Amino acid sequence: MKRFFYMILLLLSVYSCEKEVSRSSPTSPKPVAAKLIISSIPDGALIYLDGKTTGLRTPDTLDWLEVKKYTVTLKRELYRDTSFTVETNKDSIVSLLIDFNANPKMRGSITCVSTPDKADIFLNGKATGQITPHTFYSLIPGKYKIVLMKENARTDSIEATVRSYKNTYVVIHLVDTTYWVDYNTNTSEILDFAYNKIAIDSKDNLWLGSVLNGVVKYDGKTWVNYNQSNSGLVDNTINALKFDKLDNLWVCTSEGLSKFDGVNWTTYKKEQNNGFPDNLVLDIAFDLNGNPIVATYDGLARLKNDKWIVYRFDLRIAPSQKVNQNYFTGIDVDENGNWWAVRFKNGIAYWDGNSWHHYFTHYNKADDKANDPNIFYKSVAHTADNEIWFAHYIKPLNYATVGLSKYFNGLFYKLNYPDFFNVQVNTIRIKDGNEKWIASDAGLFRFVNYSDRIRYFQNNTILTTNKIQDVAFDSKGDAWVVTLKNGIYRFKLSTLE
Repeated sequence: MKRFFYMILLLLSVYSCEKEVSRSSPTSPKPVAAKLIISSIPDGALIYLDGKTTGLRTPDTLDWLEVKKYTVTLKRELYRDTSFTVETNKDSIVSLLIDFNANPKMRGSITCVSTPDKADIFLNGKATGQITPHTFYSLIPGKYKIVLMKENARTDSIEATVRSYKNTYVVIHLVDTTYWVDYNTNTSEILDFAYNKIAIDSKDNLWLGSVLNGVVKYDGKTWVNYNQSNSGLVDNTINALKFDKLDNLWVCTSEGLSKFDGVNWTTYKKEQNNGFPDNLVLDIAFDLNGNPIVATYDGLARLKNDKWIVYRFDLRIAPSQKVNQNYFTGIDVDENGNWWAVRFKNGIAYWDGNSWHHYFTHYNKADDKANDPNIFYKSVAHTADNEIWFAHYIKPLNYATVGLSKYFNGLFYKLNYPDFFNVQVNTIRIKDGNEKWIASDAGLFRFVNYSDRIRYFQNNTILTTNKIQDVAFDSKGDAWVVTLKNGIYRFKLSTLE
């Protein structure tokens, strides 16, 4: 018997419905001659016959059909169900191609909204020429990546799903970057989010000290990580970072001191028998000749002619406190070459070029009637007019109850700074000679005169934490702010001023 072949292209003539069809078990095949070939654009649609699932997906062939009229339903994710009738003939082959996308009712739409508005819209990597708010109609169902870009706002994106005959409403809140820019694992390729120190070199490269993952360099485009596994860095826990006059980076770690000249790493450890006092290195400064001075758990030390000269002290304090008498947490050198070093629990050591002086409280000298080993010091910094500022670590609160103090003209000032009562100060940086920047657990403070101070914190910036670890300044004068768990921030002071 002669065989006949019918090719039927069903486009817009088929009808669509949203009625749920049966999900019963596949029908049992019967040995008859009628055959139905069903394809679709896109493929992968489930095939139902007279409301029952066949278990097949397009493209496929149904070759066990009876000679009769069938209702065929195709179900595909994101698309409306499509149903149509087809009549089979004995010993015939019916071939159908269903183009879902040709049916206008299969299309969907996306409405893009942003705050602030008038952001440029990119759809799947292509510029649309449209700005928010805008609705895109007649979109083929599927996943769409929407990118919004606006000047002085952080570029943001979202993936949206388009479904047949439905509108997807997308709202993106763009972060204002006019003055503040955030860098974290969600908004950049920063590699880490827990940092405690920062230094900036002469080329404006950022160097970040991680809590556990070594040093990270950022040149404005690329983030590079230096750690024990891929460099000569002695340890991955970073306590301080500073550059010398030759732009060498000095890295204070919990297992020694590392120097990086951009190519080579040099390590200093107690085990080298070169006079290095202790591997727990908390801070570093440089004398007027550029020689490094380190603050360690077991004394101060200066490198001179490749040898470390160590300074340790036997303080006139209670024997129970002597365990911390040489535990130095910070070191600074003022404009006259005087050294100012702070101990964790045993006050201040001051070298005037000829002799050492020790202060055990930060009250006025006339009130210094007894040793006070319960003041916890964190760091020290000096201004151009030789005010010496001290950061205090608040623990426990009933001891060091004020996180900030100053020494000037032979007097200590502590109670003059009520904003820092029970506030832990982590780092003090001096900008432009006398402008104090205080990184604290209550935010970032800025002042020349304390009465004119400004506080930057969660309530008036994009900061997501008030716990600020450190701050540094680039050649533009912009401040780079470091947090312990929330990444880093750029504060565009050049725009503000």
